[in-house]
Amino acid sequence: MDETKAGGLCSCGSGLPFRRCHGSVMSNAGEIPLGKGDPNAPEERVSLVGFPGTYQTLHMMYHFKGDDPRNALPPGGTPGLYEVTFILHRPGYKLQGEHNFSFSSGLRGDSHLAISKPAYAPPGNPDADQILIGGNTEDGHFQFTGFPNEKGYLGKLVTAPFKAKDRAHAEGIAYRAIASSLSNMSLHLDIPLEIGVRETKELFERQHVD
Repeated sequence: MDETKAGGLCSCGSGLPFRRCHGSVMSNAGEIPLGKGDPNAPEERVSLVGFPGTYQTLHMMYHFKGDDPRNALPPGGTPGLYEVTFILHRPGYKLQGEHNFSFSSGLRGDSHLAISKPAYAPPGNPDADQILIGGNTEDGHFQFTGFPNEKGYLGKLVTAPFKAKDRAHAEGIAYRAIASSLSNMSLHLDIPLEIGVRETKELFERQHVD
């Protein structure tokens, strides 16, 4: 009998029991129970879908009643309007546990850039609670709104809606538009500014209204 599968340590050398390491990947691969719980629940638990320590992505799609044509849309998205959110984090500090997922609305983010109270009171506008950043690239002009966390440090950046071919295209456009600004601020202020989580949202409602 295989000792690893009988409850011993995982053979990958992580020091974790097999059932909590690669065993969890093998037993739960492909099992994503989204949409099977309470539709009004504020959160949903997702099984581990990759090896520990690896970068993971999660695509979620709404399912509409009846023969709504939006149910046939591909997971990668379609040409239309998108909104991209970047959640910042301080190097060495995780935003959430390794086996956890959260929408951007559930993450405040963190950084070393103070933008509002209590960390910083902007001169002339001490009660300001947002910053605006513009980005110009070969794709056009894009605007980002920066929101602080509860300590007053920049936590997340959200794009104004813009047009893209699909999800991957939208994320690439948004990243190119904000990367130079983050790099410049990091260089001149001598602080690290790192993106920890990216969320790309296809805006169906606005797309169909237009």
